[in-house]
Amino acid sequence: MADFHISGKGVFIFSGRQYFRSFTYTSGYQETFPLVFFPTLLNDFLYHSYSVEITVKDNKLFSLSHGARAVIRNKNNIEIFMTPEPAVPYHNPLILTQKEFTHGDSHLITAYSEGNPVLICESGKNFLPYKLPPLIKELNIRCQSTGSGGLILLQGKVNLKDYLLIVQYTDEYQPICELTADNIKVTENGILCTTVYQDMLQRSVVNLINPLSDEPPATKNINYKYSAHDYPPEMLPYLMLEAILADCRDEYLSYLSPSFPEDYETVKNMLGEFDMIYDASLPVIGIYNSAEHIATVRYFNFNIRNNLIEKINAV
Repeated sequence: MADFHISGKGVFIFSGRQYFRSFTYTSGYQETFPLVFFPTLLNDFLYHSYSVEITVKDNKLFSLSHGARAVIRNKNNIEIFMTPEPAVPYHNPLILTQKEFTHGDSHLITAYSEGNPVLICESGKNFLPYKLPPLIKELNIRCQSTGSGGLILLQGKVNLKDYLLIVQYTDEYQPICELTADNIKVTENGILCTTVYQDMLQRSVVNLINPLSDEPPATKNINYKYSAHDYPPEMLPYLMLEAILADCRDEYLSYLSPSFPEDYETVKNMLGEFDMIYDASLPVIGIYNSAEHIATVRYFNFNIRNNLIEKINAV
């Protein structure tokens, strides 16, 4: 038997009863149980109600219909979260911003919306529609010439973060860069992209990105609000994992014993893709990738000696 902890910002109708925000259902063996979810207003958008089906086979979560995602803590503890999409109302076409420029040909660049915003790049020879984030605001278009063509830069705000889309024009329109960050600044040397992490050290990382180069982003600056010394040694696994998420390699190394056997890339490959850290029971830590439709928590044991991490083993 497994406990399914089901949650979402709204009202559930399940087995003839109503539940607000969350409820727990115990299931086992082979079963499909449907439920209906009515989301509340989020971000001033109206959301559709929708049905979800959860299927269990051989006492395991087998499938989960669209509109929900799951995190499997262990075989007896499964969390399911509703993930509604905004019901964007249709309206007559509305031009959000527009720009004309000439580079060989005349180009008309338009951001418009009929409910969902779209960027349209068009000339006498080429045409490109590109879907924009649904909550984008404060749009601005700039165009500049390069040696072989032109660049179209669309900037805006998405959920209080900066948004940047760059479309390159040579013989055709080609999107080459799309970024969302806490702060984005376009300079002559590239794009300065600042990300503020809501982690234990409250770090902010500034990367320099060159969209016309295949080189990886170069870290220009890292600032910390707190120090690792503000935390007890048993919190080292969290600090190390957060350093990996922010790709702060020097900080990562500062948490390791000189006898630690694996290099940085080996540890990253062992841990796999993750963006969430789950508090299991120290010194065991769980991690998972929240982007997965059905995510399984992976557990690792951290051996700590003399206030440094000496070994990591999969559990």
